[in-house]
Amino acid sequence: MENRGIKNKKWTANSTKITKEKIDAFFVFHVIFVD
Repeated sequence: MENRGIKNKKWTANSTKITKEKIDAFFVFHVIFVD
């Protein structure tokens, strides 16, 4: 169970990082597209 909890924490951290990168990419694309 402990190993599973650690994996879930790592997965959550990775998904959060990916989401932030997607949001950053979206804003950059949006700014370029609008300009």
